[in-house]
Amino acid sequence: MLANVDTLAEDNIRTLNIPERKFPKPAAIILIGFPGAGKTTLTNSLAKTFPLALVSDEVMAHFLFPSQPTFLRHSQKEFLELAAKTIEKLILRGVSCIYDSNVKFKQDRSIIKQIVEASGGKYILVYLKISKEQALERVERENFQVSRGEKKGFIINKDLFQYDISSTELPNTSEEHLIFDSTDSESILTLNQQILSKINS
Repeated sequence: MLANVDTLAEDNIRTLNIPERKFPKPAAIILIGFPGAGKTTLTNSLAKTFPLALVSDEVMAHFLFPSQPTFLRHSQKEFLELAAKTIEKLILRGVSCIYDSNVKFKQDRSIIKQIVEASGGKYILVYLKISKEQALERVERENFQVSRGEKKGFIINKDLFQYDISSTELPNTSEEHLIFDSTDSESILTLNQQILSKINS
């Protein structure tokens, strides 16, 4: 556990772009998606459509592991702990947010759900549907862009990709969730409507 997680979360929040507009009830959007599924693209799209603070892996990495660019391979538990505390503090302040990360384990999603609802917020889970083949193709393309300096990020090798694929616990009927399919041009419009419906319910 992080001994100073409250302080780190406050420091993290100070770096965020907090939207002036707010929903009547704050919401936290949590994502499930393989590497290459398009989580960051979807996150940016939703943050432009709705008043959401963007909780980013990249930004939080500077607080936890400033000298470790491959932090995600080694420190998932501590990283998720900081994210959960940041989300909790945002919800308590009435600020809606979206977490740009693959919350791969059902137990972790359950913990975040409890935190959000106990803080008076609405928990929204979105599964980014993509085939393993499509995901790998995108990862390899992104790796090439990172290696050429055309894109920020770190290289995801095949071992890490396979680990993330095999260890991600996909949502089942026991977890109420929305589905986004980046190969369907209508999917983003449907997702926006479903999110708005959940927030207003």
